[in-house]
Order: sequence, then structure tokens, then C-alpha cells
Amino acid sequence: MKLRTSTSRVALAAITTSLLVAACGDKVLDYRNAEINNGKVYSGESDTPFSGQVTNVPFNVVLMSQPGFSKAMQAFNTTVKTPVPDLYNVALCDVHVRDGALDGKTVCKPPQSGIVRAEASFSAGELTGSLTINDEDGNTALTSVSFADGQPDGKQEMHKPGNHKLVHTVHWSKGALDGEEEGFDEETGHRTLDANWSDGQHDGKYIEYAPDGKQVVDQVNFVHGAKDGIEKLFYPDTGKPRQYGQYVEGRLTGTAKAWDPDGRLVYERDYVNGNKVPDSPELSACIEHMINDVKAASDYTIGREDVARAYCRENPNASADTAPQAAVPASAPELAQLTSPAASATPQQGN
Repeated sequence: MKLRTSTSRVALAAITTSLLVAACGDKVLDYRNAEINNGKVYSGESDTPFSGQVTNVPFNVVLMSQPGFSKAMQAFNTTVKTPVPDLYNVALCDVHVRDGALDGKTVCKPPQSGIVRAEASFSAGELTGSLTINDEDGNTALTSVSFADGQPDGKQEMHKPGNHKLVHTVHWSKGALDGEEEGFDEETGHRTLDANWSDGQHDGKYIEYAPDGKQVVDQVNFVHGAKDGIEKLFYPDTGKPRQYGQYVEGRLTGTAKAWDPDGRLVYERDYVNGNKVPDSPELSACIEHMINDVKAASDYTIGREDVARAYCRENPNASADTAPQAAVPASAPELAQLTSPAASATPQQGN
């Protein structure tokens, strides 16, 4: 990838063309005096693509145009949920260019500062080798990953800005998530996620844990990005069942159930190939009779009709007089959506 593409050569704040000779013999060009033509860097009115060092290049110009960089930072932003402070619109980079294309080491710092916020390497315009993004101190890596042919390729570690705790690791292969994914609680350090990827899709185990690293809160198997098998969810503080469903090639099949924190069944419905099985006339009549008398679930995705259905299925001879009346405590955690994919720590990449 190149610095920037334009259909015609555009002068970028060109006041004068400043071309110096550094002690090492490399030519040095300030980005303000550079011109970009068809993705290549030129100096002033020269017809030959520039080779040497270009200084004061905005961070966004150097890295945000790189698709592989965007993938790695999307994984960071999704899992860490705290943006890297004062980087994208602040840091300026010194880059090496060969025949107009990024080639060699890149170092990015805030203006008039020696603090290194990012280091990367390029070859023929594409990211290659190690990329490191540092916190504001310039000494602590928030994320680091290797690149090959412009794409992340290897293990990526992600640390929380501020406390620098390791919170996530993933593995890349040629720009696709591939291999083990682990998440860690930023306070306890215990593992909270154990998952696997293959060619950009969840494949195999997927287990989420409570902050203690022991209590399972979600467990399911994936095959080529789709849930396949039984999924069980549990409340993290009590370990009580929260949700149950069975999937075949990503589609709910059989009976799906959900419980509130007190163990009350609030959802029970049969599915075939991902579609809801229609209620019998008897069940419909019971639901209609009970719907205004059962207490609502704490999850907005589970309606009063769902609660009534679950109650009627558990109590075939139910009547409005026997329906429970107490409201669910407002502090009860919401139930997970019954037909949603697993709460993936990183987005599915697709094929």
C-alpha cells in the first residue's frame, strides 16, 4: 500500500521545496513539501519518484490506509473497548521511501516530542515485520503484531491503556483470524475467554468464564463459523442456568429455554431448522388467558407472551388465579438473546 492515491499530482501545502542531505546520505523531504501522484511520493516538481526519508507525515496517512492495520486495530478496539489515546490525529511519522513507495522503518511521535507512539516497517508500500503501538508513555506496548504482505500474520497481544494489563490475545494467518483466542479479566488477570478460529471464522470450542476464571458463563461449539451442538449459559455470580439451546449448522433445533436469576423458566419454545414451531390451540388459549397475569422477564427480548408460554408449558392446568404476581427485581441481569450468535470478543472475518 502507498501513502495516498490521487489522479493527479497535488501539492500539499507546498510553500518551498526543501530537499536536504542527511548525515547518512539519505535525502530528507518534509511532507508539507511533498506531492503525491498515483500513490507515489515526489519532491517538488521532480518527475522522478522520491527516495529517502519523508518527515512529519500524519499518522492517518501512513497507517489508516493500510487494510491490514485496520483489521488489527479493529480487533484491539473491539476487545479492549478503550481507544488508544492521542494517536490517530496527533502523531506525526518519519517514513522511509524507495521509488516513491513506503519502504523501511517508520517511527511516529507527537509534534516536538521524543515519545515513540508507533513503530512499523514497510516493504514496497506494504506493512511487513513487527508493528507496535505504545501508550502515552512511549515505553509500554498496547498492542503488537507481525505483518506479512500487508496483512497481520502471527500473535497479537492487547493491553489495557492506563494499567497495561494483558486483556486479549489472538492469532492471525495472512490477514484472517486463525488459532487460539484468549481473553483475560483486567482486574483479576484470570482467563475469561477460550475460543478458536479457523480462516476468519469461529471453529471449535467457545467458552466464556466469569472474572474468577472458573465459572463458565457461555459454552458452545462452532463449525465453520456456525453454532453446532448444545449451548449452555450460566449466571456468572451464582452459576445457575441462564439459557439452553441446541444448534445444527447455526440453526436452533429442538427446545430452547431461558431462566431468570431466581431460576424461574421465562422462555420455552420448540424450533425446527431455526424456525419457531407454532403453538397448539390449547397452548395458545392458555397463553391468551395468562398473558396479563404473569410477571415480565427482565430481558426486553423476552416478552410477556414468552413468559406466559413458558408458564403454560410447565403448568398445563394453569389459570390466572395461580399465576405468580411478584415483579422481577430491577437489578436482575438481562438474559442473552436466544437466537443471537455467541458474544464474540472479535468480529467474524468471513471467507
